[in-house]
Amino acid sequence: MQAKKIFICLSVICLIIIGYLFLIVSADEDELDLPGFDHISEFYASNRYTYPDDDRIATSMIDFNFGSTVEIIKTELGEVAVDVDTLNFQVKSNEGYVWSSTIDYTDLTPAVKRQVASAVVINFVDTKNNFNRADSYSFVDDTCQKTFKKIDNGFESTLTFKRKQGRDMITLATLKLMVTFTNGGININIPSDSIEENDTIKIYSITPYPYLGAVESDKIPGYMLVPDGIGALIRYHKPYEIAPDYTNEIYGKNLSFEGTSNLYTVKTNGASVYAPIYGIVHGVKQNSLFAIIESGQEYGTIRVKYPTETIPYSTVYTSYQYRRTYDQPMGKDVNNKIVLLQANRNKYDIKYTYKLLEKEDSDYVGMAHYYNEYLKEKGILSTKEKNDNISLKLETIGLEKTKGVLFDKSIVMTTFNEYHNFIERLNQKGIMNIVGVFNGFTQNGVSWGAPKYTKISSKLGSKSDIKKLNEIGNIYYAMDFQKASSKGSGYSTYSDLAKKINDQRFTYQNGDTEEYLLSASKTKELFNESINKLNKYGIDNYYLTNMGNLIYADAETNMTIQDSIDYYHKMIQAQNKKIGLSKANDYMWDLINDYFDFPLYSSQRLSIDDTVPFLSLVLQDSMNLYSSNANFFAYPRSELLRLIDFNVYPSFVVTNKSSQKLEKTNLNYIYSSRYNDLESEILTYYNYVNNALKYVISAKVVERVIPEVGIVKNIYNNGVVIIINYTNNPKIVDGKTIEAMNYQVLMEENL
Repeated sequence: MQAKKIFICLSVICLIIIGYLFLIVSADEDELDLPGFDHISEFYASNRYTYPDDDRIATSMIDFNFGSTVEIIKTELGEVAVDVDTLNFQVKSNEGYVWSSTIDYTDLTPAVKRQVASAVVINFVDTKNNFNRADSYSFVDDTCQKTFKKIDNGFESTLTFKRKQGRDMITLATLKLMVTFTNGGININIPSDSIEENDTIKIYSITPYPYLGAVESDKIPGYMLVPDGIGALIRYHKPYEIAPDYTNEIYGKNLSFEGTSNLYTVKTNGASVYAPIYGIVHGVKQNSLFAIIESGQEYGTIRVKYPTETIPYSTVYTSYQYRRTYDQPMGKDVNNKIVLLQANRNKYDIKYTYKLLEKEDSDYVGMAHYYNEYLKEKGILSTKEKNDNISLKLETIGLEKTKGVLFDKSIVMTTFNEYHNFIERLNQKGIMNIVGVFNGFTQNGVSWGAPKYTKISSKLGSKSDIKKLNEIGNIYYAMDFQKASSKGSGYSTYSDLAKKINDQRFTYQNGDTEEYLLSASKTKELFNESINKLNKYGIDNYYLTNMGNLIYADAETNMTIQDSIDYYHKMIQAQNKKIGLSKANDYMWDLINDYFDFPLYSSQRLSIDDTVPFLSLVLQDSMNLYSSNANFFAYPRSELLRLIDFNVYPSFVVTNKSSQKLEKTNLNYIYSSRYNDLESEILTYYNYVNNALKYVISAKVVERVIPEVGIVKNIYNNGVVIIINYTNNPKIVDGKTIEAMNYQVLMEENL
């Protein structure tokens, strides 16, 4: 009998060991009873999602296009072959895969061959001719000169670009190119102080090694990773008849050169570039290069060239801008203008590194892991604390102003006590981790308040009310110290405004209100003054609404974009306050406590094949990421699955009074915000997301598997697996049925 019991116990143990060893957690459909939430919309496969990878083996193309003079250099990465004539190189990875800095240009026309063979291509502008024309020059030409010198782990070369002018040969520019091959990767550097220019022919842009890692047609499986919004993949294709190249400026357009009088009308490329990186994959989980731009990113444009019949290669690279043209008005008539060229060259070093990644690290997930560790080593990121449940961002509007018939009108949407009650009610219903954002807490409200925040409006409550509010939650107070409202105060339009290169103000038109960009020194003055005044209310958390991504050069004070980034960073750091930022670029990541309005999509251009959560993979174990406000989700079920997939937390904006009160204000885009109308929605959305993501707080995805379009399997480093079904049909994954537009969490039993 005893032996039988032992046998039964051992059998059970064996079944547990060889079985799935997982506890299954699914969303409870009975709890999803909100009108419309149980609606299963038709799933459309598109570049909003991620596709299964091509699992073919990549074979490198080696030893082509090298001239008669080849130098072999011993480096930390092994032996590197360098073509002295073109400065192109080939290097082997540890796995024996050969990376080349150029393509097979044997059959290309001489003019195209010169471009693709040159390690550096420069665009020049002749100031005596049409500024709109930027002529391109390579140094693979008899008229150009170069030196070659071996250095530790690499080589350096002084390049002299020349052209014939009449009977004479004139020098256009001289620069130094340094390339080293270390354990950190392939390092490319063009020092600013090595650049010399012609008196009248000026450098417009410089592009080093535009064909490094290029792929012919679709002969190699894989893709290019571009930091387009949250992240995007461009897979290798056969040549196109028409191929509109992808371009996107890092950190967005340089506003100083925008001629429009209303900067809200400036067209964007659909999604911002928040980090100066890109990637090249030759064979998924086989071989890849991951590029990190360390200097010059403020003037960088990430470009992708698609294969054409002329040049049947795909490639991704960065061009660096040294000058721009701009429209200079010649009077009050906006059509009376001339085109001028930026007089002074932007001064910065070009410096970037390609890290060679191999095997399991050779996909966008592996690149995200590497970038995460890279940023942690630099002290930019750290690992966040683990909690039992995810956070909810609950935003509110206190006071807003609008024009009245005779007098301006104040609209009180939510008092401090009313907001306090919202948080209490949610606490009582089980949502304990609430991050709050209070907009419009001064007498000028939300849209008229900037840029001075020194006194709380008595219409919202007393000093004791705000202290009571600060005790119940992690409350941020929203402020904008860069944009000054024409209805606001605390600044002078004569002495405190920044100016574009054409001497015009940076102006935004928001309804009947104008907004201006302030000088950095005025921003700092207002920031410090407001913090000092608000200390008496116990306010220590600041949501700086634009500081995460709004950067601009100020011609009035000769402050460059690099200067502005450094200035604002030091300004925030000196106050040592808790900071929330939205859509934040990488140069602010070390200051963020909470990341608001986190991007969930790429630009979804036709040339993009997949959207991938690269940015969230980098940041998810270091800071809380919050979506835009979920009360405006058009398809909530789909959007909430995306939050679960990307490890992003939900947000809502709520008010005590109906949003109809905002109809005639600058906040008229808020069409649903009354808390009493939204409470059920908040509870349902939060619990739906929390029941998945609470198991992976501070964890990170180690593998993201796409078994088929619309199915995602996220495997975390704590053993948790979350399977998402975006489609409108049930799917079986690993023997588990995942209902339509739903998810399952699979957990190891000992967690």
